[in-house]
Amino acid sequence: DHAGPIRLNGIRLDPGNAHAQFTTALLLLVESPAQALPFLSQAKNLDGSLAPRVDALTLAYQLSQQEQHAGFQKVILGRALGNLGYWALAEWVFARGTVLTPDYAEAWAFWGEARQQLGQEGYAELEKARRLDPRSVVVQSLTALYFRRQGEPEQGLALLKSVALQEPDQPIWLVELGNIMLEMKDIDAALAYYQSASLINPSDAHYWILLAEFCALHQVSLREVGLPAARQALTLAPDHAPALDAMGQVLVGLDDLASAERFFQQALQKDANLAAANLHLAQVYLQVGQLPDAQVYLTQAYQLAAEASSVRLVAQRLLERFFGAAP
Repeated sequence: DHAGPIRLNGIRLDPGNAHAQFTTALLLLVESPAQALPFLSQAKNLDGSLAPRVDALTLAYQLSQQEQHAGFQKVILGRALGNLGYWALAEWVFARGTVLTPDYAEAWAFWGEARQQLGQEGYAELEKARRLDPRSVVVQSLTALYFRRQGEPEQGLALLKSVALQEPDQPIWLVELGNIMLEMKDIDAALAYYQSASLINPSDAHYWILLAEFCALHQVSLREVGLPAARQALTLAPDHAPALDAMGQVLVGLDDLASAERFFQQALQKDANLAAANLHLAQVYLQVGQLPDAQVYLTQAYQLAAEASSVRLVAQRLLERFFGAAP
């Protein structure tokens, strides 16, 4: 594989190319992580839009260096790469982790996850992880995710219930149980899990937001549960754009479009780059017939959203339906 030398030669020829610097840093994180830092720094200096990705990868490297366990070092780096969508590189890093520490279950589990992200099977790696450490929270949760993707939520349900019992102070597992119940068409049970998640740490606005959004998305208990949840989120985080956006979503569900519009606008005043709020405001404008405004915010939502996200997909469909094509 000559990708590394080719990229490095390109850097020497064009040291002002931020993309080349960043690409080289990615390759070095896989092969020689310590050597990646100067390239990450230079890429950020040349192109400020790379800062979030550079900062995330730099932090992952720093955290990995605090660990003595070679497999865990690779898992930290691989997860950072995967979180940014670089799954092909992450897959290599996780695989390397299983070579360095063949009895480390979590490296095998993440390797399986990366392979699924790349359209491969990944089950053999997950099975290996389960044989090594069947009680691992990471192993159980990633295996549950595998079964959900396979359309077998019942098998994932038992695993996630086990995880939730092991970590009763982690509301994320109750949210995931709620998502599995949704897949099993039991919306009442799903709502109950979301409500329970919000109560584990009631001072955390994040889970009140998720509860409000759940009610809005599925048009369930909007006035009884969704509206109080949105209010609680705003009480805890009055200037938090996602909380303002969640209140807007609930108000749309309650057919109060004028109030919803105000909350979406407030959300964008706090964070103009929040793709979801751009989409939701555009949808209000579509409903009231303000098509030029709708097109502006749909375009922004499409451009700001992650490539494979539901926000981008919905924005694209609406742009094509009402305006002919996405940008």
